[in-house]
Amino acid sequence: MSGIFFAGIIVGYVAFARSKSRYIVTDERVKMDIGFIRGTSREYRISDIQGIDTTQGIIGKIFSIGDIGVRTADGTEIPWRGVPDHEQVAHTIREHQRKYDQSMDRK
Repeated sequence: MSGIFFAGIIVGYVAFARSKSRYIVTDERVKMDIGFIRGTSREYRISDIQGIDTTQGIIGKIFSIGDIGVRTADGTEIPWRGVPDHEQVAHTIREHQRKYDQSMDRK
């Protein structure tokens, strides 16, 4: 019985967290908006991103979600948690980086 209760808490938390989190990727920026009790927002320019890490644990595999860490050269990071189709999102960020780099080569 306690296992069902625990599973219900996990499912409820994941659903609540996903409904209150927004991760935005544009051709110029990546941005995170999280607003449980106190809102948090962080953004980086595509040109400032130096690394992207993706992870997916057991719970993530069950719910088809994963985490993305977007890092800059100065070591700061935007941790994106519980992102649906996280590998595709990371791929989209990399594509925007390539397009930005190509546009800078032409100047």
